[in-house]
Amino acid sequence: FNTSIYLGATARAALVAVAPLFDQSIEASARQLNLSAQVTDLMADVSGQFLAISVVERYLDVLAAQETVRLTSQQLGALEKTHAQLEKRRKLGDVSRVDVEESLERIAQLRAERLAREAQLVIANRALADLAGQQTALGSPSLQPSLLAGLTSQSLDQLVADFKKSHPLLRAVDLRRQISLLEAKKYSSGQDSVRVSAVGSVGFDRAEGYGDYGHASQTSANQFVGVQVTVPLSTGGYRSAKAQESAIEADRLLDERAQRALELEQAARAAHLSAQASQVRLDVLAQRLQTAKRRLVDTEKAYQQGARSTLEWLAAQSAVFDAEGQLYLERLAIARQLARRQAQAGQLLDTQMGQLSRYLQ
Repeated sequence: FNTSIYLGATARAALVAVAPLFDQSIEASARQLNLSAQVTDLMADVSGQFLAISVVERYLDVLAAQETVRLTSQQLGALEKTHAQLEKRRKLGDVSRVDVEESLERIAQLRAERLAREAQLVIANRALADLAGQQTALGSPSLQPSLLAGLTSQSLDQLVADFKKSHPLLRAVDLRRQISLLEAKKYSSGQDSVRVSAVGSVGFDRAEGYGDYGHASQTSANQFVGVQVTVPLSTGGYRSAKAQESAIEADRLLDERAQRALELEQAARAAHLSAQASQVRLDVLAQRLQTAKRRLVDTEKAYQQGARSTLEWLAAQSAVFDAEGQLYLERLAIARQLARRQAQAGQLLDTQMGQLSRYLQ
């Protein structure tokens, strides 16, 4: 009598557990996720190379700014001593007032240049500190070419051949292409279609309310264990479209790899040739410095004899300092281009960074 209910409420609760027994899409997705993790690791290596070359270039910027400030200060000090001598000689009537004014004008120009270059040094130091995380005091580097021998021991052709196989950026593109091929295979071979799962369920149903004989309730329990097979009858062309899309993406990644490899090779060759050109210019600049020094000695002698003007003497002094600065900057340029070459090849590692560090210390 207590099961007759015509007005009341029902409640149902169930616990269902499903375990896949056969599902190729899960295995394919697992392989794709594993490849995606490898791509992430490789892109972290690429970011590390970018950070390394950024630190090297900011470091070289600081050294260049530091040297220009030093040379400008040195030139300014020498010119101030020359001006003091000219003042004494003017009082004795040995030189004209025009010579003194020319030296004063040049001193004012150098002071303005030093202020500008000191500002550049502050900016370069700040940029380096932002990357390195702290302010670094830099000394005067040795810049001995022999310390860079390890960076130039490998031929350019061998370097290009090696990085085309092992560059992390190119390997990442290869893995992305494998992911697209797995995606195409998953849909073209129907790996996502048939699924077999073990299913177990425990539940109960309860009804409570009013019936022909007053208040009534009813409770029932159920449980089952079975195997569920899922077979889609039709996807409306979805699988074939996804397979075609993934195959096209794989072909696009093949073209992208070729383009990336070409860009990296061009950049590496450009950096290599620039380093070679800088090496040739070093000899020219060293000879130019020696010539400027000899010209300064001859000009100074002629000036003392009255055969050269004060402006010509100051110009000869300035030429010596300019030649010293250009020679120094060219040595830094060699390190910069070699570092870029190694970074483009994905080989700016701890060993290469150590060789650059010894060259720059």
